[in-house]
Amino acid sequence: EADLKQREARLQRLTANVMAVLYQYVLHPDGTDGFTYISPRCREIYELEPEVLLQDFSLVWEMTHPEDVERVRQINLDSAQKLMPFDMEFRLLPPSGGVRWVRAVSQPERQPNGDVIWDGLVLDISGQKQLEVERQQAEVASLQSQEVFRLFAENSDAAIWINQRAPLKNLYVNPACETVWGRSPQELNQQPDAWLNSIHPEDQGRIQAVLEEQLQGKFTTLEYRIVRPDGDVRWLRDRSFGIRNTSGQMDRC
Repeated sequence: EADLKQREARLQRLTANVMAVLYQYVLHPDGTDGFTYISPRCREIYELEPEVLLQDFSLVWEMTHPEDVERVRQINLDSAQKLMPFDMEFRLLPPSGGVRWVRAVSQPERQPNGDVIWDGLVLDISGQKQLEVERQQAEVASLQSQEVFRLFAENSDAAIWINQRAPLKNLYVNPACETVWGRSPQELNQQPDAWLNSIHPEDQGRIQAVLEEQLQGKFTTLEYRIVRPDGDVRWLRDRSFGIRNTSGQMDRC
């Protein structure tokens, strides 16, 4: 008896310290259902005492978000019919208000009397979902910013480009580059060193030094000559600066 009490105490400590709601849920052949066990963590997710949830499972269905409840019921029924585990995410509307995202993972087992019993857990994933929303908002803002840049660059009379230094690659070339360099954006993309090779031989050394300054994060303004494919020599004023990649390295300008 002492060993049994020790095991029970150990189990209680375990269920109290696990950062999830542990539960056992039963669905009877007549369609009635309910918890047969739920751990104390339910106070944090469902905001109700274990005894209350054990007595009335309909409170869980009432708390499930209206837009999710039918999907959750269907997944539950499919799991009972096929005896397949489920892993689903849905929203709760707790008594304190607001919306709480949870993840439920459970494994069913049919009993000789026709009951289906699930042993499972419920995790609060609201923080994770908030991060996902913030990431999606950042992605939308980035796309909008890119669209503004594209509209500006494609309607500008100035040659605008972004190139990567290692390996050498043009990431973006606007239409005006063709007017300036005498080469189409497609050609410049296929031959990323074409713009560098077009620089007048007398200016090549000076340009190489400036490129190194750009990779150190300096904003540079310089004038130099290029030789177009038709032999025409043009003077350009070039304003450039380095751009850091996602790793913080200055590898583009």
